[in-house]
Amino acid sequence: MTTKRTERTERIKKHGLQLLAIFPNALEKSPIALCKKLRRLENKARHAAIALCDVLNYQAQAEAVFDSVASKLRHLLSDGAPIIINRDPRGYALKICDEWVSKNPGINIHRDVGGYGIIAPEID
Repeated sequence: MTTKRTERTERIKKHGLQLLAIFPNALEKSPIALCKKLRRLENKARHAAIALCDVLNYQAQAEAVFDSVASKLRHLLSDGAPIIINRDPRGYALKICDEWVSKNPGINIHRDVGGYGIIAPEID
């Protein structure tokens, strides 16, 4: 008998394994730990994108957050697919370029409507 928590953990692990296939030189080799670290970076970038809409004169601080997240992503994932940081608060912040995802049909990763691969989706 599986519980909701066990099922969620399995979905996170599956996503992490997909990420490790895309980023084979990732610093973190545990699929679950990788997803947790990426989710924290997703939240930082997303909060900065939301603050850009809500806080007057926040541009410089937001750019510093985006630069920090990008640096940490490069360090954590090393190389692999091209990553973008979406500054639109209506979607996920950390994405894999849509052109790269479409050119690699063997990649089975969560995607948004535009075809971008979602690096750190919220997994329920």
